[in-house]
Amino acid sequence: ALPILLWLLFMLNELRSNFISMEAVCQIRRCRETVIKDNHILSISWLRFAAFCVLRVVRTVICGVLSFAGVQWLANTYSIHDLILNAIALGAVLDIDNIVFSALMPVKIQIPIQDLEAVKLRYSKRRSTLEALSQFAIAFAVISTSFLLVVQPLQSDMQHVKDIFCGGRQEFVLAENINTQMFYSFETNNMSAHSRPTALMFATE
Repeated sequence: ALPILLWLLFMLNELRSNFISMEAVCQIRRCRETVIKDNHILSISWLRFAAFCVLRVVRTVICGVLSFAGVQWLANTYSIHDLILNAIALGAVLDIDNIVFSALMPVKIQIPIQDLEAVKLRYSKRRSTLEALSQFAIAFAVISTSFLLVVQPLQSDMQHVKDIFCGGRQEFVLAENINTQMFYSFETNNMSAHSRPTALMFATE
């Protein structure tokens, strides 16, 4: 559940950044041309504004789809090593645009963009508290739903498989005679009642 929680927090932070950037751009005056003076965006053209809004909507939809697919993927991962690798791979998906920008965009364009002053937003204490509470509620709801619908049934199936392979009578050994191609079984003593349980036994309980 911890990797799923971290993934959801990552996606919620991404969605929050999308909405904040949309709010910031909406505060900039719109006109026919984009005007930048002294590293301040004084106005933005209607075409740039529409393109920015469309891209942010597309990014929000992608975040929603990745949230659902990521929870499904992580919940159905059995190995701890694969779980860590899958979580890292999912986190790298949303950084593709930044990687492409840093690797392919000319430095002459990167520097002016990085030097632009941030647009100031009015952020009240009440709004900040409501956003934090809403994100906590969404994360709790998704974690609870994914555990009940995905993780718990998977855990029950794995326990059922364990009972099939490891349950029942175990006081015997099975061997094969290569020369005669016959199998032989021998009864063994029940050592579980006379020996102390090991750490491996506790881990597989």
